[in-house]
Amino acid sequence: MGGNFKRSRIGYFGFSPEVTQGNRCFKFKATGGSTTTVVCSDSAVAGYDNANIASATGDFFKGLQIYFVTGNLAGTIVDVTVSAYAGSDHTWTFATAALAAANTDEFYVMGRLPASNLSFTVGTENLTREEFIRATLDRPSSLKGLDVVNGSFDMEMPGRVDAVTSTTIDPDVYSQFMQVIGTRSTTAGGATPLSPTVPNTTTTMEMASVTGQAVGGYVMVDEIYEVARITDITGSVLTFEPAMSSAPGNSKTVWGSEHWTPDDTGHQSVTFINLADDQLFTMNGCVCNFGMSAEFGALVSASIEFTGDTYTVDTSAVTSFAFDSINSKTVPFITGRAIGRYSSVDTELYIGNFDFDMGNGVELLRDTNENQQALIVTREAQLSYSYRDRDGDKDQTTTAEALGYVLDTYLQIGNRTQNCLGLYGKTQVQDPSTMASRTGGVNYWDATSWFVDDSTDALNPAKPILFRF
Repeated sequence: MGGNFKRSRIGYFGFSPEVTQGNRCFKFKATGGSTTTVVCSDSAVAGYDNANIASATGDFFKGLQIYFVTGNLAGTIVDVTVSAYAGSDHTWTFATAALAAANTDEFYVMGRLPASNLSFTVGTENLTREEFIRATLDRPSSLKGLDVVNGSFDMEMPGRVDAVTSTTIDPDVYSQFMQVIGTRSTTAGGATPLSPTVPNTTTTMEMASVTGQAVGGYVMVDEIYEVARITDITGSVLTFEPAMSSAPGNSKTVWGSEHWTPDDTGHQSVTFINLADDQLFTMNGCVCNFGMSAEFGALVSASIEFTGDTYTVDTSAVTSFAFDSINSKTVPFITGRAIGRYSSVDTELYIGNFDFDMGNGVELLRDTNENQQALIVTREAQLSYSYRDRDGDKDQTTTAEALGYVLDTYLQIGNRTQNCLGLYGKTQVQDPSTMASRTGGVNYWDATSWFVDDSTDALNPAKPILFRF
């Protein structure tokens, strides 16, 4: 008979956003419910996280999922469509279930992440102990100190679950998770009118309605499928960049999007949840660094590194739940475009691969106020990429790079709604590009650009923006 062991490959990995950093918002005891709702009071309940949602805002948990551990709906998974807070009660709304949730039901709130290469460290660090009296000159035995929580994982990057063609832009699990990067903004979709008052061009188009659209938002037009950033709205006419390859047609669908702007402080923290065999790990107060990369022809993958405040291990928790992925459409890097824009001139680059790193630097704050808290204190975002050596691209090295130009850089991966994401920001090549044969003798430049925050504009700094369609 083989020895006893824990099966690391059987389980679940996900997250739950925290209202207050370090206070887990995952395991709850219901105070009521119905076939479409479950209600939870923010009064303290021993062993549960009810009190930790006391200052939650509306729809804080929208887009996540609920797993009922006990009660009529035990074993049932539902999607949160509304999360509302009134008085001391938080109400989660979901599609009609077969039976009703009720008082004393236990349930989990979380979002599943299709993670791979998961690695984490939890424990308690050793602190050297000093004593006034020593039996010898050697230091005495170590004393357990503060918790150690850190780890990393890779994650698939899909497009949105639903296409944005109206002002309704509901968050999904990825929408929620990507707020560890920064503030989420949305851009409504719509359509170009059948009979525009002014002709559309490669940099302007008239909309039937501009409700829900704003400067800095991202749109994509049917039949062109190129992402553009809105730079001006005058009346019902959008001005955008970079230029599209052709003018948008009349009565064409325009898809909206969501994007995230990095926070400088007050970053969203999460609790990571990992069920491995019969051990349920919850790692609280985690802040993250985000990276994203792909080789042309491969799926886009994100890499996440996290540092947290504390952790728990529960061996009496439910051990059999599993969540389906929210979206099987992981974006492949087989279409898209990359453009460097300087002085209103767009230069398209033929990209073979890219590697983006947000470059968040984390520091553990330790004092009597917070005990221990992980904070993001720096951001040094960079984008590495290989682009084909062509006659027109020599300007990238001999002009833009040599003269230190700051470029508006656009990287679009995918060219269909629900299957597209990308990056925008002001970048500058920091080190000389190198040339290498990438595929059978064809020359490619290897470049690394840093995202340059505009320090002269404190209210509107230029930051690396991640967008998703």
